[in-house]
Amino acid sequence: MWSIVITIVLIVSASYAQLLVRTHWHDVVIKSRTIPTFQIVTNPLILPSSKIGKKVYQNIKELEADWSRFAGWFPYPRMSVAELYPPNCSSVDKKTSWDFKLLDEQIVSFLEATRGHPSHFSISTQPAWMFKVDKLVDIPQDFKSPVWNYLQGTQLVDDSIQQLADYYGRVAAWYSHGGFVDECGTLQKSNHFYNVPGFEIFNEIETEHQFKVEYYTKVYDKVVAKVKKYLPNAEFIGLSLTDPRKNFDYMSYFLNSSNHDANIPLDWISYHFYSLPDSKSTLAKQMFQQADDFLSYIPIFEKIRSSLSPTTKTTINELGTIFEKPEIGLSDDFWIMSGAQFAYCFAKLSAFGIEAVGMSQMVGFPGQYPSVSMVNWETGVGNSRYYVLKMIIKHVGLKMGAQDVVLVSTEQPCSSVFVQSYLVATKGGEWVKKTLFVNKGEEKQNIKVDGLGDGRFEYVDGSLGPFSDSKTVSVKDSVEVGPYCVGFLVYDVL
Repeated sequence: MWSIVITIVLIVSASYAQLLVRTHWHDVVIKSRTIPTFQIVTNPLILPSSKIGKKVYQNIKELEADWSRFAGWFPYPRMSVAELYPPNCSSVDKKTSWDFKLLDEQIVSFLEATRGHPSHFSISTQPAWMFKVDKLVDIPQDFKSPVWNYLQGTQLVDDSIQQLADYYGRVAAWYSHGGFVDECGTLQKSNHFYNVPGFEIFNEIETEHQFKVEYYTKVYDKVVAKVKKYLPNAEFIGLSLTDPRKNFDYMSYFLNSSNHDANIPLDWISYHFYSLPDSKSTLAKQMFQQADDFLSYIPIFEKIRSSLSPTTKTTINELGTIFEKPEIGLSDDFWIMSGAQFAYCFAKLSAFGIEAVGMSQMVGFPGQYPSVSMVNWETGVGNSRYYVLKMIIKHVGLKMGAQDVVLVSTEQPCSSVFVQSYLVATKGGEWVKKTLFVNKGEEKQNIKVDGLGDGRFEYVDGSLGPFSDSKTVSVKDSVEVGPYCVGFLVYDVL
């Protein structure tokens, strides 16, 4: 009998045992160089004239993110391709099809909303007529109609690649030099004179046009050489791999400078990660398991990069969760689960020294990857994912050289709660102690924080609702971390 009582007491004591976080503030892991950011992708809802357009760009402005990505993606070619049809310069009329109206609505709105913050373009959808195909796809007059089979062909019609390079040179000139002279000798004026800090050469190259790395590298060199004439100070981003775990050879070949023309910069590489859970009952578990698998490959990628091209930076400019089960739907908790996965990955990638991590994507909707949306597609109001990113930027968001953020050694309280402590320099030169908490599970946890005293805990979790901003509470000695909570503890004393 006594053994039963003792067993019950031990079980009860264990279930109420308080977890402990201990930080070694003088044990530096790495000085962060990781920028938390996002991408916005071409679709009808990002037009400023859409029902949520104004709210979307207000959200972007309020994020104050550096190195955000505009992705001119292929399903809407009338919105992402500036020259839909080949020029006819032999006729009397000398006709071209250059039309930037819809691209301008997106890009100008994006550039204005990110004014004061460096960003980069991925105008990745090449004109279909530049590829060797049996028959070009029909493009609906309604620009809102998606054309999922727009991408055709694996080889360019022009073996010299100059035609495609000229296209991107003209696109760059349109936004940076007020316009360009087209193929027929006509001046196309834009009156845009934007500074474009970054230019990415295509998107998910191994899947969209199924480029082999040798061919892509030749195309990259030609396009960069042309665009650089108009954007001499831009940094260029290459590869943009769908899943680098399957394409080590792409990274190894591309980062070898001997495979490139002279004077071609290798400023950045990019690659993507999406968790792909397939069961609602184990959503969070699958998200974090798949994230851990992806993260286990980062040392391999970094070894390849550092050995071949150590000055090249890395941006993981698409990171999110794709859960395409319309028959099941997306629960209110889904958004904070996905936000927690992003926060976890961001902290882990910071420890590896990755330079930028981008949440994907500002706007999705049914039929257009709704599970990656950062906003409510009916109202434009941010969801939990948006507010998690906003909080990360606020607390540890590196501002391209304007802020010191240091990761320090942090003891983990348990397997279901991840913590990472930081020292963050203020504008006045003082250091502030902060600790990030990410609850990977559905159980609420009360966690004692060694040396805390008084502090403030800003958090986002499911209890606030799926479309609510963060909440800040005063704490003493410990913090309560709700299911799938993401929060930053700010210590009142150094």
